[in-house]
Amino acid sequence: MAVTGYQKGKSAPGVTTYGKWSTFTWDNKGTAQHGLHLTPTQAPWREVLQALDDAPHLSAEPMDVWQEAAAMVAACWRYGSYVVVLAEGQPYPPFKTDPNLSRISDAEMMRIQLEFSSGLAEWLRGRSQQPELHQRRVRAARQLLPGVPVANIGPYILSDYVDQHIDRFSRALSLLGEAGMLPESPLTVQGAFRTQANYLVDTYYRRGTNVTVAGKDAPLEDLHAGTWSEGSELPGYKRLYATDIEALMKPILRGLTIHLAALDSSDMKEFQPVFQGLGPPDWSLTDETSAVPFYGLPGFGPLEPRLRGLAQKNAVIYGH
Repeated sequence: MAVTGYQKGKSAPGVTTYGKWSTFTWDNKGTAQHGLHLTPTQAPWREVLQALDDAPHLSAEPMDVWQEAAAMVAACWRYGSYVVVLAEGQPYPPFKTDPNLSRISDAEMMRIQLEFSSGLAEWLRGRSQQPELHQRRVRAARQLLPGVPVANIGPYILSDYVDQHIDRFSRALSLLGEAGMLPESPLTVQGAFRTQANYLVDTYYRRGTNVTVAGKDAPLEDLHAGTWSEGSELPGYKRLYATDIEALMKPILRGLTIHLAALDSSDMKEFQPVFQGLGPPDWSLTDETSAVPFYGLPGFGPLEPRLRGLAQKNAVIYGH
């Protein structure tokens, strides 16, 4: 299958690879079917953050939380995760006409979730432990990572949201205590940052809090749910368009802006049990990324020729 009409997306500075491609075959109802694995060596955000840290002559003066939240989303999700792979490629017209097609597989959801959460944990760690380096990183992200707006929250409204945010955690802490559900042993420092990050990713990315309306799934679930199609079983099709990226970023930007402002106005360490108690209980505190399989199509044959064609379009994603 020729790779035609490939649409190049915005690139992430510093990222040299999204993983190594390898072939496999599997039994599909008695017939051998050809597939591909994309196995990453590390989460892309690690190379993105290193590129930001290498940017010269940047001030360490603090930036406001609107700017920082946008930098955080850009570095850890938009350009520092597998989202980059989904946001470019060969057009697959049925995605635009059939809303019942799934555009993100379970394995792809898992990889993005792990990379986004582990990246946020590192961001929160740097914010807490290396403030000057962190502020230079924020400025570099705003200069080098394009296309991520700030959340549209006025300062007075933001203050109200922060009060509500802290009050919600205070009430949750009391309820967990009354129910005898407070953790018995404290987490490591890194585990505490990751638990907080898991809570944030689950709340504002997976569940889309603040934009979900009654009777409608969060934006991510609309893209994940649905039926199988060629567009998600072969590599190289574009799955996320500008409107999709915007819909996914809206709750993330809004939620992280409020959370960062709360971190600046209160000692959130006391709410660590809330992140553990209300966050997803089965999410990893150590894994940063995972492999993604593409199962191919019945009768399609080996996928190496398609992979070679894709590598000519984007060697960083498909050339390893």
